[in-house]
Amino acid sequence: MLAQTVVLEGESKDRFQELLDGLIAEFQPGSTTETALVETMAIARWRYLRILSLQKSRCDLEIASEASSSPKPVRAALAFRKLSDNSRRLDLLLRYETAFDRQFSRALSTLLKLRAQSPAASRGTTRITKRTQPSGRRRCSRSPLAGFSKRTGFHAPSRTDLHGGAGFSLAGL
Repeated sequence: MLAQTVVLEGESKDRFQELLDGLIAEFQPGSTTETALVETMAIARWRYLRILSLQKSRCDLEIASEASSSPKPVRAALAFRKLSDNSRRLDLLLRYETAFDRQFSRALSTLLKLRAQSPAASRGTTRITKRTQPSGRRRCSRSPLAGFSKRTGFHAPSRTDLHGGAGFSLAGL
């Protein structure tokens, strides 16, 4: 099971499996290579969400360490300055965030190129599928990419959804 390899202690294996299952349902991999690419996308997205959680947790810790008599925006600014000036933590987390985002995008691009080269493998991208919009209306789409963001390549459920409403804590991942 992939979740045993990727999910850290304190994170939710079920939430990771939901993400993986969602991508498998979306792209319906038809070969070992396509399956590997979809798994790479799930791993990259999971790690991306983990980094976002770590960034928030680190900032929250710094804000909490500031004098509580200051207004919250001032404490946040001071915490951000302290993290930026005295540590490379934010730089490192940003590098990881960017790397995981690119890893996802590369796997998605490779999957789509592979399908474009092989008509049999492209069955998921040419077939008309019905999708439900957030409003509940149904619409037709010729591509599984409808709703994809240029930046992240995939809109998984929000962090709150992945964490079961627990916010951004690592315990919720």
